[in-house]
Amino acid sequence: MQPTYYEGDLLLLRGIPKTDIGIGDVVVYRRSTSSLLIVHRVIAERWRNDEFYFTTKGDNNVSNPFPDAEIQASYVIGVVSFHVPKLGSAVLALQSPLGLVFSGGLIVVILLLDVLNEQKKKSEAPPSPAPYKPL
Repeated sequence: MQPTYYEGDLLLLRGIPKTDIGIGDVVVYRRSTSSLLIVHRVIAERWRNDEFYFTTKGDNNVSNPFPDAEIQASYVIGVVSFHVPKLGSAVLALQSPLGLVFSGGLIVVILLLDVLNEQKKKSEAPPSPAPYKPL
């Protein structure tokens, strides 16, 4: 969807009735055969066989010069209502192989520091008093 949205932008969606989605709205949808989410603009809509369909297209005319095949309205997850540029980049970075290694290593370091801190507290604690013995 460049130049409107870029990879790493955080998109906030709102669910609205499919019949309220209009031409020009940016929708997020999933094709029935894929788990990949697609963010494209609605350029046409129509009823066919008692089902509502949308034709969508990405905003980048160089990499996406032609409209997509029609999608059923039931595949639409939501309409983009707000976006925060680059906020999702941290999440994308943590999902990369290097990010997973980094976050795993960070967890190990935190656990080791916790164990060392507990051992230090035990070694610095004053000795417990001798048990009481009656005379």
